Amino acid sequence: MKKKEQFSNDTILFGAVFGFALALRVLMLGVFPLREGEARWAYQAWELWQGQRSAVSFETGYLSITRLLFALFGSSTFLARLWPAVVGSFMVWVPYIFREKVGRNPALIMALGFAMDPGFLASSRSVGSPMTALVFLSLTAGLLIQDNYFWASIFGAFFLLSGRGFGLGLFLVGVTLALAHILKIIHFRKDVLQSFSGSSKQQPSFLWTRALWVVGGVLLLFGTSFFSHFEGLSAWVGGIPAFLRGWAEPTSVSAGRVLLTMLIYQPLPILFGALAAVQGLRERDVLSRFLSLWFVVALAVVLLYPGRQTWDLIWALVPLWGLTGLALSREAFPFESRNTVWILAGLIFILFSLMWLSFLSLATVPGDQPDVFWQWGIIGAAVVLGLLSVSLFAAERSWQEGKQGLIMGVVAALILYMVSGTISTAYIRADDPRSFWYPDPGTAQLPLLMETVQEMSVYETGREDSIRITVTNHTSSLKWAFRDFPRVRFETFINDGELSPLLITDADVETSRFSNQYLGQDFVLHTYPGWQGVLPSDWKKWVAFREGQLVEDPILLWVKRDVYPGGDLLGVDQDSNGRSE
Repeated sequence: MKKKEQFSNDTILFGAVFGFALALRVLMLGVFPLREGEARWAYQAWELWQGQRSAVSFETGYLSITRLLFALFGSSTFLARLWPAVVGSFMVWVPYIFREKVGRNPALIMALGFAMDPGFLASSRSVGSPMTALVFLSLTAGLLIQDNYFWASIFGAFFLLSGRGFGLGLFLVGVTLALAHILKIIHFRKDVLQSFSGSSKQQPSFLWTRALWVVGGVLLLFGTSFFSHFEGLSAWVGGIPAFLRGWAEPTSVSAGRVLLTMLIYQPLPILFGALAAVQGLRERDVLSRFLSLWFVVALAVVLLYPGRQTWDLIWALVPLWGLTGLALSREAFPFESRNTVWILAGLIFILFSLMWLSFLSLATVPGDQPDVFWQWGIIGAAVVLGLLSVSLFAAERSWQEGKQGLIMGVVAALILYMVSGTISTAYIRADDPRSFWYPDPGTAQLPLLMETVQEMSVYETGREDSIRITVTNHTSSLKWAFRDFPRVRFETFINDGELSPLLITDADVETSRFSNQYLGQDFVLHTYPGWQGVLPSDWKKWVAFREGQLVEDPILLWVKRDVYPGGDLLGVDQDSNGRSE
């Protein structure tokens, strides 16, 4: 009875964390425009819904589900991101499945970390990230251990439909298990194979045969986009070649940038994860050693992989949060709820706040000012005062109380720091390439461009989407933005004999032939980090405010003079390229 009551309480508790994670992921999900990579997949799903596309790419699961959402509710940015957002929130159930192996408190800490971590949240709110592959692989492993073959088969099939993350996930699992076996952290036959057979040893062939039928059924149903595009039956395998091509096709994301992103955004799990790893090695704890190996392998692969993206770090953040849960549950429990502990924790929190405020002042003061020395002095004095306070408290009271006060203060300060980074990454700078979590450039003034086009369409036709438009820029973000404009044409060049009321061209196009008939205005379509190396020259401003140089990629919107109100009167106010001043 007690075990059943504990199970019910755990379910309610983790259910609340799941609701919290889901709310974080769907909040403001459709506010920011789709970035270039996201728009590519969303536009493919829209084309499948419209029956305009015969080829299906390797993100088969996303394309099938999103096509269904578009068919039921119409296309939107919110629905384009809904599938990875919902799937990403299920990551908090992974610690729940493994709670008997890792412990209830560590599992709960892991779930909260998965819910709030900026890396997990940014990946869950992005199309094309490896988040779906990570979630489905983790759930498949956990349910296999629990002998739930039916749901493990379903989640395993969706893992196979998860695109590029499918190949990376298989590679990481294989390398980690092989090294763990070689280093004698686990015995593969005893700890892995027997775990996956569990209590079903009497009928393993029957269960695995039925599981294969379930996997095949899911692949058939969702791989063909509900029997509408049978090319998807083979397209999902393309995730492996896409992963392999990454070894030969490097991206612009350097290993230093990936490592810096983890150091800046995840100080809490890094600090306590390292503590748990050291303790696990000293005590020869199997779970801690396995999680440490998993983290090292995942981080090394991401840093060495030429086709890396920053959000690939989530494969390393899973074991890191597992180690963090072990460390915090070991060091903070049983908790001594005494006033002196709370006072010490409050003091540590205040000192951390003082250090951060001093650093913010440093970021706003030029480096040659005398105030810089005093700000660094305040930061150093706060560190010394914190260490002295803990030492005096431990000597006067007890080391256990002093340690708990220190841990509580540090955890509270780092959680506040992590939450601020999460809010900035997911809700404030979700369209800013300087946040580092997103691989695509920012969409900059795309919403302003669309507002202008809709206004011109109302002037010309009385409707927001009925004006004729010719576009020579074939980026996916523009194709997605104009998907509901029935009279838009994407051409390689502009035919002078069939000039549309609106033209959208690249900024470097020859514009002299348009100047007599059109008014032009430039808009920033994409923005990129504008510095060489890992950080901009003023690194303190980036750490404090995510500020740095930006490179802009402009496009031109041309409006016929007879469409724009008063356009005939503006001819004298144009520059040499025909753009209005």
